[in-house]
Amino acid sequence: NMKRSSLKQYSSVVVPSECGAVVYFLSHSGTVLACDTASRTFAELPRILPVHFEYSIDVVACNGASYAVVLSEYLDTASLRVWQFAEGAWRQVAAMPPGMAHGFYGKKADINCVGHGDRVMVCVSSGEFNGCFMCDVASNEWEELPRCINGDGEIIDFLAAFSFEPRVEINV
Repeated sequence: NMKRSSLKQYSSVVVPSECGAVVYFLSHSGTVLACDTASRTFAELPRILPVHFEYSIDVVACNGASYAVVLSEYLDTASLRVWQFAEGAWRQVAAMPPGMAHGFYGKKADINCVGHGDRVMVCVSSGEFNGCFMCDVASNEWEELPRCINGDGEIIDFLAAFSFEPRVEINV
């Protein structure tokens, strides 16, 4: 029972490899799929959480590695964790402190993420709560980012992580 929007259903990241690239993307059921462009093969990676858990998931790339960021609720609390797939299994590499993550419990929140260097920006959005957080996956340091304010001085309720790399050498 994923809380994702249908627009993010096939969220993806590209991670360069020795012979091409591996594309990681989310399937309609919330599993992570990998496509190796060099060998033209697909693989469905093992689930991070059992099917009956309520969660929101996104994929992100940092420093040439792929990660899955998962916001889940279990036993009256919420957790936000960063997982890396390596050697055939998911390994947790970062977790938001419980005091920060507990505020998401019961909010039916969705996450949207983007990575750069060793950092992942996580935007958490729901009808009741919105916020952006930065995680350094190398040190597991988390910080809440200041609220975004529009030109009229009002807080922007919905935020989404979006990345692009400016390419000034490309002619349009």
